Amino acid sequence: MGHAGAAIVAALVGGGCTAAAAPVPARLAAASPECLAEMTAFMSARTGAQVTLAPASFADSDRVLLDRPVRRDAQGRPLQGRRVEPPHLFLLRMDGQRCLLVDAASREQTALQQCRCSPLAR
Repeated sequence: MGHAGAAIVAALVGGGCTAAAAPVPARLAAASPECLAEMTAFMSARTGAQVTLAPASFADSDRVLLDRPVRRDAQGRPLQGRRVEPPHLFLLRMDGQRCLLVDAASREQTALQQCRCSPLAR
């Protein structure tokens, strides 16, 4: 192998081709009222229903499941007769230092400016 071939191999092995690290599961390091408001706004917009989160949400887990609201008639009976929609899953992720909230179904995500996250120990 000549000098030109060795230079190409060195460039490829030495970091010329690097892959971005995937976001990792995370937990909330602190759940301030501003952080909870930011998360509930995203979740409410994605589900079409008013969401209320407890301060302990995402404290020990990277996921929250929300039951979909049951639509009822004037007498209070479920309109469908039975529930067929699965719960709505949201995931908390860290991408570098950024804290991300991800809608698992659509993969839509938002960077949480008011939240502090830490990697979830598995």
